[in-house]
Amino acid sequence: MMESALHTILCAGYQRKSLFPIPLLPIETCQIDLSLVIPVYNAEQHISKCLDSILGQETRYKYEVVCINDGSQDGSLEVLNRYAQRYENLRIYSQPNGGISAARNAGIEHARGLYIGFIDNDDYVANGYVEKMLNAAYKHHADIVQVGYDRINSKGDVLWSYRKGDFVAERKEYDALYDSLRGTIWGGCFHRNIFRDIRFPVGFWYEDMINKLVLLRLSKRLVSIDECLYYWVARSDSAMSTYWKSYDIQALDQVWLPELLTDYAEHNLGLAFDHFLQKTYIHEYSYILYLRTHKLPRVIRKAAFTLASNNLRQRGLFSEDYYCPIRYRYFASWDIVCFVKFIYTEFGKRLRYLRSHT
Repeated sequence: MMESALHTILCAGYQRKSLFPIPLLPIETCQIDLSLVIPVYNAEQHISKCLDSILGQETRYKYEVVCINDGSQDGSLEVLNRYAQRYENLRIYSQPNGGISAARNAGIEHARGLYIGFIDNDDYVANGYVEKMLNAAYKHHADIVQVGYDRINSKGDVLWSYRKGDFVAERKEYDALYDSLRGTIWGGCFHRNIFRDIRFPVGFWYEDMINKLVLLRLSKRLVSIDECLYYWVARSDSAMSTYWKSYDIQALDQVWLPELLTDYAEHNLGLAFDHFLQKTYIHEYSYILYLRTHKLPRVIRKAAFTLASNNLRQRGLFSEDYYCPIRYRYFASWDIVCFVKFIYTEFGKRLRYLRSHT
């Protein structure tokens, strides 16, 4: 059954690949408080708002904005150069198009900050973003800081908000706070040491998966800021929207990436397969797997389900979690349950936002 599922996926055109080039390039020497990395690709229409929000911060801290022009074909580089003439803390690097992970990795290697954060080129941040993040980071000696965010449309209307409260968590408390720990890379910052031996997976979709699978597990203390300081913009022409609407065979990265990152973390970083990782595995191979692949042909989705379930069995994860694929013997049962969760999740978060603002 496993061999048949793998054959189906490979015949459909999926190509397996490695995570990132080895050995890793070194990170620049630490000189300032914070480096904010912005991958830029064909963002001529949006990058000005992003840069205005981050370069106009009122803060006592020394910070830089590192823009990686990832082979843009429009006027993005010209816009960046205009801003560089006005702001000394804006640094620009250009490279052939390699995708968002390659751009983020280049930004990490050029970063001079004690902390490193990431902003997508069509998003923007609130005034006070830098000051409040670093206040929390230094006060609590944090490895990771996460902030609340608003999901907004191109007109600036808030669709829903993500806020998990103000708290400080030690590594041993992460399990209990699992649902309050974000999986996204943007909207916060990381201590530079987190990236000493790890980079973002190059050539994969869903690279943010690395946060819960690896980065959080490398940290010892996390600080959550309840205030929404980051604005995640929903645009129909954004790079992520284009990826997700294509429903390409590459959506099957969702099957392979957890296994590759887990193996790398175990063999290269010494991170054991702990309970926190078990929860993440189950989450990535259940509802999230459905979300990423639900527009692919049924035969391919069934093969993906088979491979994911086998990976869970090999890890001994016979969880009682309601949305765990291993609980379901048949693909159809899993498919229906995940569809129901999808409807509940998408409508629920919007309903909660409307109730909180009436």
